Amino acid sequence: MKEFMLIFRLKAGTDFKPSPAQMRERMNWLASIAAQEKLVDKGKTLLPTVPLPN
Repeated sequence: MKEFMLIFRLKAGTDFKPSPAQMRERMNWLASIAAQEKLVDKGKTLLPTVPLPN
């Protein structure tokens, strides 16, 4: 089976706050993958150890 990783990157200092509708859509998408038993790992947050360049 092939495995894929999704990486979401925001610029340092970004005050990104998804709306409740966006969060619901993302959670439903993730739940549909889990329901098909295709979700290997829920993932982890990747925090930069050094400031990202602008």
